[in-house]
Amino acid sequence: MTAPPPPPAPADQMAPPPRARRRRTWVVVLVAVMVAILAAAGTGTALFITNTLPAFSAADDFMEDLVDDRIDAAADQLCAAARERPDTAILSVTRHFLGGENLSVNPFTVDRDGDRATVEYAIRPRGGGDDDIYVLPLRRERGDWRPCPGAGR
Repeated sequence: MTAPPPPPAPADQMAPPPRARRRRTWVVVLVAVMVAILAAAGTGTALFITNTLPAFSAADDFMEDLVDDRIDAAADQLCAAARERPDTAILSVTRHFLGGENLSVNPFTVDRDGDRATVEYAIRPRGGGDDDIYVLPLRRERGDWRPCPGAGR
């Protein structure tokens, strides 16, 4: 004669379902993905600051001096080739200002190739319309980025 099977255990004494382990796995994966995203953002920021920001800052400072009519200060920033004829170099940029009311230098348009770079600047025409886009060449001389308009790329 065989004994009857034991009655099932009450619900509060049953082993927990394996779901808790699954949740922990997703949390670990989520944390790993977030760390990877933050690392990529940090690396991108560091590359932007070291590769793009110096050339952009030089272009932006130069253009601010021109807009504020500080021609001597702008001429002091020119590359060696453009300093040979500073009036011509500055005129090659300021001639675009005629008829414009707003100037902006775009940090996302820096195109750097070794010791040479270009940066786009936009001038909004008076009365509206699409911005006119121009390119300002720069050169790195003795560690500093210098605008080099009219001297070629």
